[in-house]
Amino acid sequence: MRKFYEISCLLLALITLAARVITLTVGAGGKSPTASRIGLWTVIGCLSLLTVMTVFCVCISPVGGRLTYKIGFYVLHCALIVLAFGFIVTEITTVKVNYFCALEKPAVSVSDTAAPKAALPSGELLYVTRTKTELYPDGSPKHYEADVQICDKSGVEKASFTLTVNHPARYEGRKIYLMGLTDMPDGSTAAALTFKYNPGEYPVLAGIAMLLCGTFLMCFSGFGGSLRGGKKDV
Repeated sequence: MRKFYEISCLLLALITLAARVITLTVGAGGKSPTASRIGLWTVIGCLSLLTVMTVFCVCISPVGGRLTYKIGFYVLHCALIVLAFGFIVTEITTVKVNYFCALEKPAVSVSDTAAPKAALPSGELLYVTRTKTELYPDGSPKHYEADVQICDKSGVEKASFTLTVNHPARYEGRKIYLMGLTDMPDGSTAAALTFKYNPGEYPVLAGIAMLLCGTFLMCFSGFGGSLRGGKKDV
């Protein structure tokens, strides 16, 4: 059983190394590893293998020591499984729709492909009612801000929020990002917005929470006990 455990750990290391090499190789060219179909399925394949091998390791791992250490060990490895699942869902299901919205005018989609799950719900209109730009002394942008209002066909307001860069708002399962502001010829300002639908975000967040919890339990368990076979917990 110990031999199987060691082999599983080696395979996990090789899978992780392969995924890292692929990511760095493709990323060096300025492209996302999942930009192509081959890259996407390679990443998904590595994550799937990682999940299977982690499950295998959890089932056969000869864990001893204090109860908190044991719990932490299993929580930590389950976190890896949840994270891998979340990443797979993210790569398969995430879609984005980009919008261009001039001040006080309805937002217009500028994406090449339709993505209903990420797009503004049918019949609803989005307006940018106010924008604000702060600059550094050298004139470069420091802070972008935009007030956004979403209305139904009859003009009744359904939601409103203030967007800043890297601080999106949530609306009916979507995230709305402010990507930047553009000065128009008439002196007004237009906003570049991105609607993003990513159901894989939730298992990823759950996996991160479990990872932290498992690490805490293992590190602060007093390192008592030992792995079966006489080796101390590390």
